[in-house]
Amino acid sequence: TGFCAAKPRFILSPSGELELVPQPFPTRDDLITALESGTVFDRIREHEHWLGRPEVPTGKLSSLVRLGAAVWVHWERSPERLWLRPQGEPFQVTLAILETFHREALSRGAERAVVLVFPAREDLRDHVEQGLVYWNLFYEELEKRNIDYIDLISPLARKYRELGEQAASIYYGGHLSNVGNAVVAGELGAWLAGER
Repeated sequence: TGFCAAKPRFILSPSGELELVPQPFPTRDDLITALESGTVFDRIREHEHWLGRPEVPTGKLSSLVRLGAAVWVHWERSPERLWLRPQGEPFQVTLAILETFHREALSRGAERAVVLVFPAREDLRDHVEQGLVYWNLFYEELEKRNIDYIDLISPLARKYRELGEQAASIYYGGHLSNVGNAVVAGELGAWLAGER
């Protein structure tokens, strides 16, 4: 496209302040230069939280060991593990982003500001089928900071159960469908009306 944008990334400074990580390639020319010089991966991995986490054996190991290491890495990086580690960087950075959003919205004249918490398709399914809940620590931290939030997991789970065999219609691809978004709109409308 000629446009080298990436999603913004944030880190916490040593003093705990939220800092925006500069785009690794602000222009197309910067990207071309990095490709030609062979530094593209060095630039991309700067500030990368997952680099070397967890450390796994590499090299000329058996396929079974490499497969086991891949399963372990996948488990360590799962959302469940992240949200059960409130001192971890992903948890803390997420809270800092939401605190900043909340504070800036109110300082710019918003009467109220709310955080919508959307479940991934797999999380919603596991919540409905197994009762899996691992995000309560996150909700507790939002409450400590007086940040309003809408838990969309519970109403979407009700819709999921109501739809039965048609529950897959809540999502379209990786996003909510019109069915799922109708649930979100209803919850947001109730919040705006002061019913939540």
